[in-house]
Amino acid sequence: MLKISAMQRGMFERAALADFVARMSAHLERFSPRHRRIVGDPELGELIVAGHKRAELYGLASERSARIYIELTLMFGVGFDTDPQHVWAVEPLRADDDEYRRVDRLRDAAWRHLDRTAGDDLDAAGRSQPGRAAARCSTSPGPNAA
Repeated sequence: MLKISAMQRGMFERAALADFVARMSAHLERFSPRHRRIVGDPELGELIVAGHKRAELYGLASERSARIYIELTLMFGVGFDTDPQHVWAVEPLRADDDEYRRVDRLRDAAWRHLDRTAGDDLDAAGRSQPGRAAARCSTSPGPNAA
């Protein structure tokens, strides 16, 4: 029988987390390059680790669930899950459903929130599209139009 000591287990866990941070960092470069650049490299790693730990507190243990939680953290800020401005996050995170249903409901609630608050100024990945609002303004008649 193979025995793994606590020290060895810790080494495996740290290596797995470092690998996850690297994959997640690369994903976030594709998902939201602007946010990733704003956060910066060392801080992004810290955000990923903190988001991973926070996701686990809600039972979001799979890589997919942690990824979605971390994407939302990048979009809405650390602590979005307890921020009174984001009450939409509470129910999906605390529901008795299985992990995948909860994280899907959380993601869907986030998109509904963005639809209500940001409108058409975001693309499908939640990235700001500042030209859209300006384009609408320039084609709309002003208040003094006949």
